[in-house]
Amino acid sequence: MLSWLTTLGWGTFTHPTVWKVAAGVLLAAFLSATGYHYGWKGAEHKWTKKYEDLQADVAQKEIDQLQLLNDANEANRELEKKYAKQVASIRAQYAAEEARARADDDRTIADLRSGLSRLHLRITACDKARPSGARTAPGGANEARTAELTPETAAALTAIAADGDRAIRKLTGLQAWSASALNLCGPTKTE
Repeated sequence: MLSWLTTLGWGTFTHPTVWKVAAGVLLAAFLSATGYHYGWKGAEHKWTKKYEDLQADVAQKEIDQLQLLNDANEANRELEKKYAKQVASIRAQYAAEEARARADDDRTIADLRSGLSRLHLRITACDKARPSGARTAPGGANEARTAELTPETAAALTAIAADGDRAIRKLTGLQAWSASALNLCGPTKTE
């Protein structure tokens, strides 16, 4: 069968020992390749398992973070609702106080303009500021001296005071609002 090898000068290939050695080398190469292949596949499987475990861990952490975020959002929504109620209460209280005060101020100003009410101011006289011959008339038994303002002047002065009171009420309302915001959100620490 292998006689053609001997005609070419390859007679040594027909020797059984050569074939045994060749078969051994081929078997060793086959076993090495198979071992390498299965070793590579085993390592690949090992790293694939580690990668899958890592992916599962990351997915679980993402789920946990999403739950924390949802919890924080829900807590913030509750704070927003509470804050909205507090602000609405402060606004309603301010509006009621402002309406009552405006009605009182408008009634007082109308009474002063109509002459129904009068505005008297206590005055004192300074003798040094008078001309030398001028004298003041006695103001009564205890010498209390008063001056009555004209209705328009009295109404104008009362309107000025009412504007100041209105500004104070606004400031008080803003202070109540800022205090509720600080109580709700808590003070922040600055670094």
